[in-house]
Amino acid sequence: MKLRHFRRKFAVEKSISSELLERAAQTAPIARKLEQVGTQRAPVKFSHIIAPGQAFLAAVIARRMPKTVWIVCPSVRKQDSLYETILNWLPATQFLPEAEFAAVENVL
Repeated sequence: MKLRHFRRKFAVEKSISSELLERAAQTAPIARKLEQVGTQRAPVKFSHIIAPGQAFLAAVIARRMPKTVWIVCPSVRKQDSLYETILNWLPATQFLPEAEFAAVENVL
């Protein structure tokens, strides 16, 4: 038997995270902010979000945006942590590690 028979995505696995992201997006405070994201030129601030909830909020925002969303972190450690957490909500998330150009000359 091949390995693919053992690791199947069940509808329950897929829908729980999607449903939770959708429900969070529909709450009044977040829904108002999400509407502003596409219409305002100024940054939209989501205040009172503690560090452990930032990945979840990022997933809610990214799921609602029709375009690619870039998340910039202040450190590599924060980027690793955010990436590992956001994978729970958005498995197709891509990670761009910090580029180290010091060892190579004339890269550009």
